[in-house]
Amino acid sequence: MTIESLNKRIARLGDSASPMANLADSLDMACARHKARQDEWRAAGNTGRIPPEPLEPPPGKTARRLDRETWRKIADGHARVIFLLDGKFDELKAAYAMSDEDLWQTLAKHNGADLG
Repeated sequence: MTIESLNKRIARLGDSASPMANLADSLDMACARHKARQDEWRAAGNTGRIPPEPLEPPPGKTARRLDRETWRKIADGHARVIFLLDGKFDELKAAYAMSDEDLWQTLAKHNGADLG
């Protein structure tokens, strides 16, 4: 790598179109969305913890592999939080063995989502 190419990369990092700027914007939007949900929750007279946002259904079979893997990592994280906090280690092991659709159904039912 030459100094010139390194300088170009550093300049791109400082550019507003860089991935880091997009990441910062995404984080700001997520914080604002969470704050709005929290304000709405409190305005409705609730004092407890805000329920988690429902997990979106898994991507279809024709989705990109990266999308399916990302969804699975998020779903596994949800399962860890739910089952480890409840002390249900056997259910956590079972969750890792589930198909994406079954895992989504289990997590959605646990969060009290109405699946229609």
